Amino acid sequence: MTERMLAAVENPYTQIIGHPTGRLLLRREAFDYDMAKVLDAAAKHGVAMECNSYPDRLDLTDVYLRMCKERGVKVVIDTDSHNTPHLQFIRHGVTIARRGWLEKANVINTLPVDQFLAALRPKPAGATTKQAAAKR
Repeated sequence: MTERMLAAVENPYTQIIGHPTGRLLLRREAFDYDMAKVLDAAAKHGVAMECNSYPDRLDLTDVYLRMCKERGVKVVIDTDSHNTPHLQFIRHGVTIARRGWLEKANVINTLPVDQFLAALRPKPAGATTKQAAAKR
C-alpha cells in the first residue's frame, strides 16, 4: 500500500489525498502503510492531505496531523458532506486538527479562495482543468 500511496502523491495531477487512511470507524481498519514515507513525499511534491470530519471516518488522526505539521504538509479539513446537515461535522475535524497542534496557517481551506487555489500544487505545464479532471 505504501507504493500505491507514493504513486498517487508523485502523480503530477494530484493536489490533495482524500481518505488518506481509508478507515471506517468500527467497520474497517486503516490501510497498513508507511505514513511517514508518504508524508515525506507529500511535503516534497506539495500535496495536501485531507482531514475528514465525518464521524464514521475522522481521518487523519491527531498523530498523523502532527506529522503533517512537522513536515510542512498542508491540510484540508472537510466534512465529506453528502447533504447540508452534515456540514456541522466540521467541528470534529477542527477538534482533531487542534489535537494535532495544527494552526490556521497549516490548513489551506482557511484561506480566501484565490490564496487557496495558489496554495495547491500547480498543475503540470500545458494541462487544462478538463485534462486534469480526466486524469484524477
